[in-house]
Amino acid sequence: MIKKHLSLAAIASVCIGSLAIFACGGSKNPAENKAPLESGASELTNKDEFFKDREQALKQIFFSIPAPIEMADMIKDAGFSFDKAMLNSVDKVSKYVDEENRAINLGIYAADLSYSTVFEQKQESVNYLAASKTLSNALGIDAAMDEKFMERVQKNQNNKDSLLSYVTLSYQNVNAYLKEGKRTDVSALIVSGAWIETLYLSTQYAGKNGEKSMKQRVAEQTYSLDQLVNYLNLFATSDRVNRMKEDLTRLQTIYKEVIVAKGETSVEKDGAGVTTIGSTETVTMSDATLAKIAAEIVVIRNKYIQ
Repeated sequence: MIKKHLSLAAIASVCIGSLAIFACGGSKNPAENKAPLESGASELTNKDEFFKDREQALKQIFFSIPAPIEMADMIKDAGFSFDKAMLNSVDKVSKYVDEENRAINLGIYAADLSYSTVFEQKQESVNYLAASKTLSNALGIDAAMDEKFMERVQKNQNNKDSLLSYVTLSYQNVNAYLKEGKRTDVSALIVSGAWIETLYLSTQYAGKNGEKSMKQRVAEQTYSLDQLVNYLNLFATSDRVNRMKEDLTRLQTIYKEVIVAKGETSVEKDGAGVTTIGSTETVTMSDATLAKIAAEIVVIRNKYIQ
């Protein structure tokens, strides 16, 4: 039976929010961090409609994709140990010299940061935070969080509910900043990078030692993958997003082997006479399908972390 894990700290928010908690400095002037416009955006510079569909789709994906930190929690709760060898080495950060690879690997490093933090690996957390900060600075998005915002976040580091609210706000700030520079496809690449790394880590543990919950969660990613690909479809004129979409579409083909069976429909009426109709679904997949997904996500991940 599927449990819907809706979290304010979805992939993009954890990615940027993790940086927001610890980042400092950075230019406060967007003009000082110029980058090329998205392909096809120049003729639509004054048309907000260009972004409305993307923002709506991002809100949907924001609340439907499990966060890297949520997956890391599941891995730890299943009794597995921290494995540094699985992560993307921070020594590679200087190799990411173009905006596409910086954005994707910012998402990847953010997922690795979440993993390290959940397992209380302080030094590794510091290392991945530093790598994420380097890419954030290079992308020019650190300027989206001003000093007052940073102060509020730091004061609430021990208050989970408040922190999640600030994480959400930090992502909104960054997305608005990228929108101003006509670079919203950067957000799509960050989200994709974090999703790829989260699925990769999950598949490394799924099925080990007879553990079934991670395998189940990997199967359930058929939903989030569809959401992500639909979101990327909104960037039809962005070559760099289309390259990512091609990779995820191959993975999507494998996910078609996952079996989704609809369960019974329930009808409930509350005291005010409002009727709610609900239904359940069961998602299952074979070990062979899991192996295919695990192999393909390694291929995709390796392409971007080289």
